Amino acid sequence: EICDPELRREAASLLTREHRTYCASGLWRLSAGYASLDASRPWLCYWIVHSLSILGTRIDAAAADAVINFIGRCRDPDCGGFCGGPYPGQMAHLAPTYAAVNTLVTIGTPAAFELIKGAKLGSFLRAMRREDGAFTMHHDGE
Repeated sequence: EICDPELRREAASLLTREHRTYCASGLWRLSAGYASLDASRPWLCYWIVHSLSILGTRIDAAAADAVINFIGRCRDPDCGGFCGGPYPGQMAHLAPTYAAVNTLVTIGTPAAFELIKGAKLGSFLRAMRREDGAFTMHHDGE
């Protein structure tokens, strides 16, 4: 049921092809305006890959491999979590870990799943869990 009777489906259209083109271009290069999101790079991967998935587009093998490789470089090999950008340089954090895992699951290839499996992810998640059951976002952090 439509809450607003004035809203008509034909009045709102999605330019699917244009959205796909825009999203796909972001896998290879983002404009300088995204520089402030340097600590959110796994999120950018997730937003792009997931958007393409919603639009019914699977990324090709070369793009999938590039994203998997990049996400792999964001993994902290010591603790198993994922950082907001390539490691070393940033610390493992629960938010980019969530984005990295969702990106890899959306890609859904054996290589993507292997990166999750090999990440010592369970150890990281257990380390972030506090005694009261809540989670902290990073070691000794918020």
